[in-house]
Amino acid sequence: MEGFFFYMGAWCCWIAAAFFMKRQQNGRTALSACLLIAIIVSPYTISLGSLHISAAGAFILICCYAEAARITRLKAIYFFVSVFMIMLAYTSFQLFALFDPVWVVFKKEWMLAAIMFAMSAVLFTDCRKRIAAMLTGAIQGDFLFSMVLEKLSLAYEAWSFSFLDMAAISSCALLLWDGFVKLAAYLERQAANLEKEKQKIL
Repeated sequence: MEGFFFYMGAWCCWIAAAFFMKRQQNGRTALSACLLIAIIVSPYTISLGSLHISAAGAFILICCYAEAARITRLKAIYFFVSVFMIMLAYTSFQLFALFDPVWVVFKKEWMLAAIMFAMSAVLFTDCRKRIAAMLTGAIQGDFLFSMVLEKLSLAYEAWSFSFLDMAAISSCALLLWDGFVKLAAYLERQAANLEKEKQKIL
């Protein structure tokens, strides 16, 4: 069922933001509101001439641009160069999958999610920037792909539920990876503290 991973991921993240994040934590209210609005507008589409785009994708892109606007100038240049690379990778994969689908050995959405995850994880260290860059690049890449198909007179809805599923899988993978890294760092600190305590006793 298309949209399952998107709804599941969005609801889980909304619950985590609304009930588990501290009220004073930066961005808690904005994140909760953005997730809720994305869920509400997801069934709707917007027509731009012959192009059809998902309202949820358009809203998420606006949120990502708002996040990017907070980045300082030099870091913003790096951010948008990275986004451009992610966009080209996404569009290239979609075009290869369209014209030569033999090498797509797994489900396309899962392969795309893996590529988006790997690129954003390599290009950025901050989880928030990773997700923002991945979503911005993928959304722009899907729109570029829809424009290419429109030139070929092929119908395609940009940012459809299958795309939102891919974006949700990749975003959740980035969150889990960030949590794993933080847990590993915490355990390493605890082990170092225990070693110091042992040395004091001895």
